[in-house]
Amino acid sequence: MEALDLTRGELIVIAFLFFVVVAAPWVPRLGSWIAERLGGGEPPPA
Repeated sequence: MEALDLTRGELIVIAFLFFVVVAAPWVPRLGSWIAERLGGGEPPPA
């Protein structure tokens, strides 16, 4: 496998896609956690 020769823009796109895939399942949980910390007090949706 040859070394990848990526431009800065391509690296940003790949990093963004990787972040989306990894972080997507945590977004609702993080949102509910922030809401609790801000005093919303609402239980996280099922």
